[in-house]
Amino acid sequence: MFITSLYCILIAALLVQFLFYLFFFKSFLLKEKNKTNSNKKPISIIIYIKNNENDLKLNLPSIIDQEYDDFEIILIDHSSTDDSVELIKDFQKKHSNIKLVNVENKEVFWGNKKYALTLGIKASSNDFLLFTNIRCKPLSKFWIKEMASKLITHSDIVIGYKSIKSNILIQFYNTIISLKSFTFAKLNLPYKGYSENLAYSKQLFFKTKGFINHMNISNGECDLFLKDSIETAKVKVQITPHSHVKEQHSRSFLNFLTILKEHQSLRSFYSKKIKFILQVFNITKLFFWALFFYFCYYDPIFSLIIISFYLFFQYAFMSKYILKIKEYKLLYFLPILDLSYMLFVFFIKVSSLLSKPKT
Repeated sequence: MFITSLYCILIAALLVQFLFYLFFFKSFLLKEKNKTNSNKKPISIIIYIKNNENDLKLNLPSIIDQEYDDFEIILIDHSSTDDSVELIKDFQKKHSNIKLVNVENKEVFWGNKKYALTLGIKASSNDFLLFTNIRCKPLSKFWIKEMASKLITHSDIVIGYKSIKSNILIQFYNTIISLKSFTFAKLNLPYKGYSENLAYSKQLFFKTKGFINHMNISNGECDLFLKDSIETAKVKVQITPHSHVKEQHSRSFLNFLTILKEHQSLRSFYSKKIKFILQVFNITKLFFWALFFYFCYYDPIFSLIIISFYLFFQYAFMSKYILKIKEYKLLYFLPILDLSYMLFVFFIKVSSLLSKPKT
């Protein structure tokens, strides 16, 4: 009876994973219609700066050199103590579309990034805004063009893909997280995006009252804004290769873990529906791998059949997405990486319980 129950649980977990691939992730199998891009929509690029002198030297030129007709770059310096401001002024002498916004620390908003971003948004000349991080570099000269092509109305939010520079395990985790967040956005259930590659209008920002509902929370300027604007905004996804940005600093495991724990602290703000679906995805994947290894000893032939079905579906769906975001090397290690994802999730959950991050 006990063994029969385990068989049933394993098959049920497998079926649920199939359902995720078939009904949740299938949108990435479809080829999107090519739309004519326009360079005529004025865009303001919003970039937060705090002691990023070296990053400015490395990454700002790739933003300045974008192939787009009308854009300005808003550099928000938040009380930098290095030579960031002097370097920005040097760039301003050569490029008239760069605007510097100096933000002094106010006692009530001491060190608050959202306060600084709000001042930068207010200082922008254009209504359509595109956010990135100076630690990231666009992977194409058509980054602005691709992200702007999805901004049709003033109620649109466009979330783009961010690639990270790290080991293959962390890259795969980032890929799974992006797949889930983009899929939920396509299903009108947006809960997460990349603040390093995000676009929306100034009109929508003020209609949503900006970050006022979560100004006291140090992180989540993207995810919590998505939550607040869900009733009035239409969230779109842009994952064409020219729309990608990539972090230029390699992330260590400890650094990545810290960031994930910060994101974990935002889960309490997700809707019950989103939290339930995310939990089902992780729990069924955990049960599948745990019982698969159990049956490798108890019933190896059954285990071989089960894992063959699982890997076939996974490759059929995941390969399409991985090829779209150009993370090719992940395909070669997909089974190992899928297992490592579960270990990652378990480790993050335990770490978060032991030391809750400050919000």
